[in-house]
Amino acid sequence: MNKQKENGVGIVEAIVVISTMSVAFAALLSVSIFFIRSGLYSAEETQAVYLLEEGFEAARFMRDDSFSLRISPLIGAGATYLVPTTSAWVATSSAVVLLEKFSRTLEFSEVYRRSSDGTIVPASSPDPKTLDTGTVRLEGEVSWSTGSIRAVTYLTDLYEN
Repeated sequence: MNKQKENGVGIVEAIVVISTMSVAFAALLSVSIFFIRSGLYSAEETQAVYLLEEGFEAARFMRDDSFSLRISPLIGAGATYLVPTTSAWVATSSAVVLLEKFSRTLEFSEVYRRSSDGTIVPASSPDPKTLDTGTVRLEGEVSWSTGSIRAVTYLTDLYEN
C-alpha cells in the first residue's frame, strides 16, 4: 500500500510541475509577443520621424533654390507631397506612398506677426497683426496603418530669392 501512495504522489508532483511550467511558458510567450510588437511599432515610429525630417529638409532645399518660385506657390495649397527627382525635389498634389506603408504630407501656410512685438500669432488672433511674406509655417505629418506623427517648423526667405 505504501508503494501505491508513493506512485500516486509522484504523478501528482509531475502534474503540478507540468502545470507550473505551462503557465510560466505561456507568460514568457505573452511577454515576448508584447516586446516584439513594441519593437515593431518603435521601428515604424523611428522610420516615420526620419521621413518627416527628410520632408522638412527637402522643403529647406526648395527654399534655398528659390523661395518665391518653389515655396510661395505652395502657401495655402493644402496637402502637398514631395517627390525626389534626379536633380531636385518636386511638389505634387498626388499622394505618394513611401517605403510601401507611409504617407507624408506637408502644408505650407502664411505667417502673421503681432504688430506690437513681432511674435508669430494665428491668423485668427484679434491682435493687430501683419503678414510676414518672408516666413512660411510648415506643418508635416507622416502616417501609417497604426499611427501618425506631426511636427511644425518655419521657413524664412533666408537668401531673399
